[in-house]
Amino acid sequence: MSATTTPTSTTTELKFHPDFTPPVNSIILQANDDTCFWFDFDMLKSCSSFFRDLGEMPLHTSAEEDNAKDKVIPLPTATGDGLALALNLVRGHKQPFQRSPIPWPSSDTIDNLVEICRAYDMPMLRAAGCRFKWVDR
Repeated sequence: MSATTTPTSTTTELKFHPDFTPPVNSIILQANDDTCFWFDFDMLKSCSSFFRDLGEMPLHTSAEEDNAKDKVIPLPTATGDGLALALNLVRGHKQPFQRSPIPWPSSDTIDNLVEICRAYDMPMLRAAGCRFKWVDR
């Protein structure tokens, strides 16, 4: 994975995963290794009560391009690889004809996927992990 950086209005730069570009109505999710991901907020809200509840709070989206650092939602439970896998599974489920092949994950990434499912209430991801025989039921 090669990350790109985006300068902000401060001296801090955010490191973005190259496969996740800013769609309309997107937010920035930041993994515990500081890798950031632009992702469609409506898509997240449709599969997670955590993000639905978060949607009740005022958030900046990509339509407001003033300061990217203000849009960051830190997800301390997620590693960069685990979050990339989780978001690819969400994207593949919600947009089945636009998905790219998901590389076979390492056991550490699968373990982190399970943690992400629990921490951010994403049962659909756990079901996908069971389907691919990455996790037990």
